[in-house]
Amino acid sequence: MGSFEVEVHLGVLLAPDEAATRRVAAASSLQAVFLAPERSGAVRQQFMMLVQALEPLLYDHVEAIRRQAPLIIGALGAAQQPDLRSFCAWFLHAASISSGHQEPAPGGGMWPSMWSQLFVALNQCLQLLLQKGVVAGILPFLPDILACMHRLLDAIEEPSLLSALIPLLSTLSRRELVPALVPHFPAVTDVLLGWSLDPASAPPVATLVNGYMRQGRHMWTASQSFGTSLLHNLVSDLESICLTDPSQPE
Repeated sequence: MGSFEVEVHLGVLLAPDEAATRRVAAASSLQAVFLAPERSGAVRQQFMMLVQALEPLLYDHVEAIRRQAPLIIGALGAAQQPDLRSFCAWFLHAASISSGHQEPAPGGGMWPSMWSQLFVALNQCLQLLLQKGVVAGILPFLPDILACMHRLLDAIEEPSLLSALIPLLSTLSRRELVPALVPHFPAVTDVLLGWSLDPASAPPVATLVNGYMRQGRHMWTASQSFGTSLLHNLVSDLESICLTDPSQPE
């Protein structure tokens, strides 16, 4: 029964000429099937077939489907527990062959980049695992995933990834996941602060970054030496600005 349900919902979802409302409904139904405990065995066995079928939806011409696609893939990933090896391998491969550059949308604006979509999928997977209290299956693979994210951020010079990155970092700052993020926290924070302080960045960038910095109590507790050093550097920079600002009275 589970396999038949998947085929029916997947058929509607993948049909480009199907009404958008029916496709969105099929997406929601498919997520529910992926997460149903009684379907877990069949979903795990079909992971590669399913993720390959779903991946093109990350580029779908319908915005609502593009937004649903990483959530479905994240649910598919969570359904692989207790062994997240296949999902993490897919994430790493997809990140290595895609980019963080946005593309113009037909009606104006910009589509989210593939890297943004991957971050949303990973965040969805982690959130679902945390809700069930079963994160152990992904912990062995997080160091490689976070090293990959670090490389992706080094390759991007503007904050287009921020809307997907901040929620993911907030999830990774949960107590259960903090040990995996700690080695990369200083570098990621430097990137975020750089985007936040860049005069060319839009005001929402600073708002997002500041919101994240105020969160993550467990992360700051685990990175006290870095936090202290960062605070000293910021104070020193502010003092230098005050000393050299010609608008300040002598």
